[in-house]
Amino acid sequence: MPKAWAVEILEPQQPLAQGAALILAVKLPEVLSFQQAARAGGVEAIHDMRVASKRLREALRVLRPALPEDSRKLMLQEVEELNDSLGAVRDCDVIGEVFAALAQRSKKARDLGALVEDLAKKRRRHHREFVRLLDRLEAEGFATRYAAAMAEMATRPATGQPTLIAFAAEAISQRLEDVVANWKSALRPGKLVPFHRQRIR
Repeated sequence: MPKAWAVEILEPQQPLAQGAALILAVKLPEVLSFQQAARAGGVEAIHDMRVASKRLREALRVLRPALPEDSRKLMLQEVEELNDSLGAVRDCDVIGEVFAALAQRSKKARDLGALVEDLAKKRRRHHREFVRLLDRLEAEGFATRYAAAMAEMATRPATGQPTLIAFAAEAISQRLEDVVANWKSALRPGKLVPFHRQRIR
């Protein structure tokens, strides 16, 4: 897993919008640093870009109150779409690794040719869709709009904003309460969806 890019030094008493701008300013460039290799279809690049995309998505979700109101919904939607597209390609790679491991361990599982071929077709299709999505986001100026939002946040007046540390304390507390409240449902045997949701929490 690639190491997350470092954020400039944050001050606890910094206004939320300015702190959020510093955090988010590195997240999209981190995602895009893998773009060329991911466009070429590299397995590791797809994985690394997906990890970075998830970091961006979660940062946007947590820092949503600091985002400009006129762009937050679309920005989150676009990043979610990117993450889903990367996930579709990555899932094919993961399943392919499982097939390969099965074929090595068991003679009965070696005849997976039809499944492997179908998986390869799905992977190519998902990758083409991913590249088209990147082209669309570029054509629609996503990176430019993102940079403009960060600039607006960085220069927003401090009046009426919570401090970064106060916001962080409240956000962490809310998420901890959410995890505790859903603990029992996640532990029910055979219930995969609640368990997955708890993992995300």
